[in-house]
Amino acid sequence: MQSIQRQPDGRVNLVVSSTPGYGLWIKRATNFAAWLPLANLMNSNGTLNFTDAAASNSNAGFYRAWQ
Repeated sequence: MQSIQRQPDGRVNLVVSSTPGYGLWIKRATNFAAWLPLANLMNSNGTLNFTDAAASNSNAGFYRAWQ
């Protein structure tokens, strides 16, 4: 992850770097045990931006991303 930033409205913006041309999973958990998939995105240029709009309904969370 390059950056994680909570917006004033509660959404969370993620910037992730990975190998261009590969898919990338973004997952979120509140307890490190129950990871929920949020998106499976194609990273076409090496840097991917993702906004978790559902994060506005939660006080805390953890993110992970992998190819």
